[in-house]
Amino acid sequence: MILFVILPLFYSRAAHCCDGASWINATFSDLRVSRIESKEYTFRASKIKKHPQYRAHSFQNDVCLLKFAEDIIASDPDGDVQMACLTDTLPKQGSGCWIAGWGTT
Repeated sequence: MILFVILPLFYSRAAHCCDGASWINATFSDLRVSRIESKEYTFRASKIKKHPQYRAHSFQNDVCLLKFAEDIIASDPDGDVQMACLTDTLPKQGSGCWIAGWGTT
């Protein structure tokens, strides 16, 4: 799954990953999904909110916000977890964009 930290207590993910979920755990600083590493940490979302106009059949508005009781960024012992770099303007065509996460879309 691709995750974007957008505020210290929030991150966004695809709404189809939230469908039917009564709880969601998120693991941060997880460099290798196949094993537990000493610096990774996991929080359970305190709130799950899908876009009000999300349409599962078409993936329209496929966005879900997760809220955590803990500060995602301040909890990182190495400072590796950062907020997504959001811009107020549209990027130029052909410019690069990097994201990271585990899962398939």
